[in-house]
Amino acid sequence: MNTPIKLKTIFGPKEDFNVPVIVKNLQGQDVQIDFQCKARTKTEWAPVKKEIVATRIAKIKEQAEAALKEEKKAKDDDTAQTWKDTLKRVKEFEESDAIALAGAPNAEQAAIALKIANGWSLDIPMNAENLAAMEDAYPGSIEALVTGYDGAVFGAREKN
Repeated sequence: MNTPIKLKTIFGPKEDFNVPVIVKNLQGQDVQIDFQCKARTKTEWAPVKKEIVATRIAKIKEQAEAALKEEKKAKDDDTAQTWKDTLKRVKEFEESDAIALAGAPNAEQAAIALKIANGWSLDIPMNAENLAAMEDAYPGSIEALVTGYDGAVFGAREKN
C-alpha cells in the first residue's frame, strides 16, 4: 500500500544526498568515494549543468581551433615540418612547466565538482586542490560524480 505524500513533504526543505563514485585504483580494485551533494530540483540543476556543458564545448572548440591553426601554419611554413623545428618544439616543451600543463584539466574538473558536492567520505578536506589530486590519481572520477548527480536528480523523478 502506498503512503500518501503530503504537499508539506514535497515542498519542504531539500536535504543534501550522497552520490557514490566507484573508481579503480592502480591495482585495478574498485574504490568507492561517497560525495555529499547539494540538493537541487531539476530546474535548479539545469543552469548548472548547462554551464558545465558550455565550458566543455568551449574547451573542445578552443582545442580544435588551435589544432587547425597549427595545421595551417605547418602548410604555410615549409620549415615547420623539418626535424630541426620538431626537436626545437620538444625542447621548448621539456623546458615548460609540463606538470602545470597536465594539471590544468584537473583544476577545471575540480571547479565542476565544487558546484555539485560539498563534502566527501575521505579523511581530508574536500577542496579544489584535493579534488584535482583525486582526478589526477583516478581519472574520470569527477565525470562519474557529474553523471551520478545528474542521474540522481533526474532518476529520482523518473520513479515518481
